[in-house]
Amino acid sequence: EMQEIIDAAADKLGLGLSHIIQVIDPDVIVLGGSVTKDYKLFAAQLYSALNRYVQPIKGREFNIKISQFDGEQVILGAVLFGISCFSEDF
Repeated sequence: EMQEIIDAAADKLGLGLSHIIQVIDPDVIVLGGSVTKDYKLFAAQLYSALNRYVQPIKGREFNIKISQFDGEQVILGAVLFGISCFSEDF
């Protein structure tokens, strides 16, 4: 069933993100790419997985945002990297 596949994928993503959260405790995690176009279909399962896998700390909240660049993030990153290579003030 399709929902089982979505649940399993959200669980694996939650497991992967939990490692990042445990190690660097970011203020925000930004997800991008084509999969995030259907974020609403797996958001609840993702947060459930995070709550299972991340060590509970009182007051900790997971702040997950979806990138608004819609496939342009790679080229924008390359441009910013190029600018930083040639500009000391960047």
